[in-house]
Amino acid sequence: MKSIKAVLSAFFGFFFGSKAKVDPNKITGFAFTGSPSCWISRGESRLVYANEGFEFSAKVSDIEGVQSVEIKIESKDHSEYWTVDFAAPVHTALFGEFPYATRCGFQNEANAGLSFTSPGRCCNRISGYFTVLEMGVNNETLTCFAADFVQFDEMFQDQWNFGSIRYNSAAPCTTTLPLELQNVTSVE
Repeated sequence: MKSIKAVLSAFFGFFFGSKAKVDPNKITGFAFTGSPSCWISRGESRLVYANEGFEFSAKVSDIEGVQSVEIKIESKDHSEYWTVDFAAPVHTALFGEFPYATRCGFQNEANAGLSFTSPGRCCNRISGYFTVLEMGVNNETLTCFAADFVQFDEMFQDQWNFGSIRYNSAAPCTTTLPLELQNVTSVE
């Protein structure tokens, strides 16, 4: 029979994710930047790590054939936080390139889902793409994850966000913009 502590731990881990157990030989970090006109990143660029005052929690799920990962990043003083969600199309492993992503949780069965949010800021409609470079799961717990993404806020190509998320990964965070974003400017 399971102890009450084990049951509560499983319950809260499922709904709120588990805190990263930071391996000193691995990277747990988040880098992002965005165009000046985008809603989510507001043109800001950030690079934060778990060992530098930020906590990372992760949740992995496979519901009705949709494999997904949610990672929350929050400063220890709770003044800053971001959430990144990734979902594969139905009956597809969440690994590799996903060139057609729409808002996570609202995507159709054939599309991948993506959502990058910041304090008080999310989008009703997004388009974008992402690549999952690494993913490990053990007993329904995310053990490692690495992904790079581009999200277009409200589906406007000039309102882009680029991000790189690492969770106990050997891969470093990427801060170099993809070529297709290097010359995109705001449409006035």
